[in-house]
Amino acid sequence: MIVRKKLFSIAFMVLILPSIATLNTGCGSSKKAKAKAAEEARIAKEKEERIKREEADRKRREEDEKQRALRAPIQKIEDYFRKVSTASNVENANAAIDQAMNMFSSPDAPVLIVIKKTGDIIDYDRPTSARQYFDYLKDQKKTFNKVDKLEFDEKGKIKEMILITQ
Repeated sequence: MIVRKKLFSIAFMVLILPSIATLNTGCGSSKKAKAKAAEEARIAKEKEERIKREEADRKRREEDEKQRALRAPIQKIEDYFRKVSTASNVENANAAIDQAMNMFSSPDAPVLIVIKKTGDIIDYDRPTSARQYFDYLKDQKKTFNKVDKLEFDEKGKIKEMILITQ
């Protein structure tokens, strides 16, 4: 009987304890696997969010650059408005006008001045040309309008300018 108990104890240790140990280890490793999977999912989510932020930042930078590129010719034309209207003499004003005309497809490029805007209805002053408008600024020695919109030809020259009253 004692031998039987010893055999049973030995059999228990040899056969059953390793099975129990394996079960415990299996549970631990499945917890570790779940934790590892959760960590990997969190890392993947953070990476995806970072990529989305970087893409949004890139799009915002591109839009800012596009707006600056569109604003540059407007700023340059408005600078010419100031140069012509504040020129100390006629020769300086004419030189500034000649420089400004290089930006236009023709000195006769139409200039439209918005005098009233109600919803979709826009009333314009009598159309003039680019050259006439700059001569007007030279004579008045004051700028009255700012650029609202420029239309360009295929060569990148201004073919039409729309102004609004300041």
